[in-house]
This record gives sequence, C-alpha cells and structure tokens, in this order.
Amino acid sequence: MAGSGTSSAIEAVTPAAGAPAAVTDDPCGYWQEGNWLSGYTYWYRHCGSTYVRVHIDYNNNTSDSSCFSPWEKRQLSWRTTNAYYTGLC
Repeated sequence: MAGSGTSSAIEAVTPAAGAPAAVTDDPCGYWQEGNWLSGYTYWYRHCGSTYVRVHIDYNNNTSDSSCFSPWEKRQLSWRTTNAYYTGLC
C-alpha cells in the first residue's frame, strides 16, 4: 500500500492499462514499504491475467517458489531479499 510509508520498488513497474482498480495503487513485482526504524513489509504484486510462478530468496540463503493468481498481491516473509517471475504455473 504505497503512500503509508516509504516505498522502495525493486524491479517494480507501473500496472498495465486495464488492470483492476486495486492494482493501480501498488507497483508490480517485488517491493517493500516502511523504513529501518519501524521495519519493512515485503510484497509481490503480479500484474497480469495469467497464473505465474515466482521465485523467492531469503536472507538465510534458502529459496522457495510459489504460484500467483492473476493480479494477486501477497505479503512475503520478513526474511525476503528478492522475488521474481520465473514462468507460468
């Protein structure tokens, strides 16, 4: 939810025209909001009409992958260091 703190986009892009209204409030891709004092919240927003697999890296040198639904926004673990699209589900 951009606007409720400092938002830092990492690989984030502007949602496409025709996206659902709720999507236009957030960047697409992996991003964080907050600050070092109050802490960060990590997010991934899929901006598309397909189901996609997203690779997620954590700060303990592990990783995971998960399928995201069309236009899905999901809060990620506080240990997340990166997340990116890897293909269709």
